[in-house]
Amino acid sequence: MQHDVKAMPISPQKGKARENKNWQAGWWDFQPLAERPRPLEWSQSSIIFSAHPAQPLITARHFSSSKQFVIPSPTQVVAAPTSYEPPSLISVAPSDDWLFAYFPGHDVEGIGCLWVRGPQIDNWMLKESWPIAQGAGPVAASWLGQPREVSIFQIIAQTILILYQWLSGTTPGSTTRLPPRGPHPAVSSPTLLLVTQDHHINLCYYRQYIPSLKFLTCSIAHPAATPEGQSAGDSGPTIKRCFRAAIGLGYNGVDLCWIYLFFPK
Repeated sequence: MQHDVKAMPISPQKGKARENKNWQAGWWDFQPLAERPRPLEWSQSSIIFSAHPAQPLITARHFSSSKQFVIPSPTQVVAAPTSYEPPSLISVAPSDDWLFAYFPGHDVEGIGCLWVRGPQIDNWMLKESWPIAQGAGPVAASWLGQPREVSIFQIIAQTILILYQWLSGTTPGSTTRLPPRGPHPAVSSPTLLLVTQDHHINLCYYRQYIPSLKFLTCSIAHPAATPEGQSAGDSGPTIKRCFRAAIGLGYNGVDLCWIYLFFPK
């Protein structure tokens, strides 16, 4: 005997679940693709430095508390805040006592700034500021001659070792640190290495017993020795500007340094 086979109707719940599979995009999904993410730095003392979303300011917040403060801006930025953008690069020294930032300009030269920390974590004083030509702004920064770092894996292993020694009643050992990274300047502190949009390396440093900031500049495309305080020259008007870079420092290296440049398509 044959039976009529009738189509089973789709339940409202299944139909609703099928409709939810259609993804609808909003403006917030494409905003990270249109805007460059704001720079953010986390210091050794758990201070988070970030760029203000609309104003040329650096805001800071202590992670383990609700303490917030603003880093003092240079006089050029305070006098004409609409002429400058929020900082595009922020870098804090591993020693936790120096801070660098770059403020791009609107149809004016940008400003590079260097701060030194006072006795409190929220006390930062502007040490130096200098103009930076358009198209030559720094895109990466690294600090030389900084204290040796402690590896996170070594911290975990050392914690387990100390716990074992405490349970067994033995004397705990000392903390192991990583080897020093990169070249070690003998007569300057701090020493800041900057990579710029026009393919140059700028070395900013304070010599011992000399209060003024010194500069050394070298072209990445055409490496050559440059006297202190003199420019390495322009790389040409048709140069393809670099918008991002990475600096690698080798361990126990006298002159080991790798620089990677990234260009827009």
